[in-house]
Amino acid sequence: TPPSPTPRTVGCYALGALGRAAAAVGVGPDEALVLRATLVAASARLVLTSSLHPLYVAVPPPRGDFAHGATPPEVAKLIEGRMGGGGGGATAAAVSATSSATTLACAVAAVAAAVGVDHALLARMRTGAVGVASPAADPAYRLYAALALDDLVCERPGGAIAAAFRCSPHALQGLQDAAGGAAYRLAKFAREAGEPFTLVADVLATVERQVSAGVRGELVALTAIEAVRGSRARRLFHAGFKSVRDVAAASEARLREVLQAGGGERGISSRLVRRIKGHAAELHALEAAREALDALASARARRLEA
Repeated sequence: TPPSPTPRTVGCYALGALGRAAAAVGVGPDEALVLRATLVAASARLVLTSSLHPLYVAVPPPRGDFAHGATPPEVAKLIEGRMGGGGGGATAAAVSATSSATTLACAVAAVAAAVGVDHALLARMRTGAVGVASPAADPAYRLYAALALDDLVCERPGGAIAAAFRCSPHALQGLQDAAGGAAYRLAKFAREAGEPFTLVADVLATVERQVSAGVRGELVALTAIEAVRGSRARRLFHAGFKSVRDVAAASEARLREVLQAGGGERGISSRLVRRIKGHAAELHALEAAREALDALASARARRLEA
């Protein structure tokens, strides 16, 4: 964009929001436009009744190791099963154990509609009219991968997920790593790009932490603590620790007791417990500082309006 008084300048040209976003994630103009188009599409119809749609946005192209074992009819059958609240492979029982089938089906159907996966497309895939290499199948394969990630962050067993989605555990791990990286990059790009992507940036940042740690949304705050990931976060959460503040306020003896509960980690070291508690205290102090700054900014804005 032409020079202006406010943006940072490089040489004689101003670096606009898109340029700053591209520089933040290290991509060129063409890829920056692709990322922006992804965010525009997501922002237009972002379904937030579950993590599924943000997970869909974070899914990298699904033609790699993860999806290669699934044929279009198998992909269509699993998606239709999830949309109908039944069927859908070996994880259907696990789904009904944590959420009503009706609620799940509505969430999947809403995301499918938002990304262009309708019953007509699935019927064509089921009959072989849309092949595995067809671009028309891309949204369905991405949704298929997002459903696997959704099972993962709902803490279903990896072996059961791999069996239901016809992939190896290694391929599932690869999908998890790739989606976590993609969500991180998209969130960073969206944050630098600014409005109208602020909401989607926050959502993708949360999803990145969910995918990387393989945990439910309510455990994400705890996984921000150093050395606390899936299993430790679950033990802390179920023992009543809902935030970094709770962990920071606990005694070292109590934290050790919780982390060792149920045969979790026997003989956990005092050094590790101090590390967890200390980092939780640092995070809590940062949160308190941010809240104080936000309060000051709000008070200043109200004074200026008056």
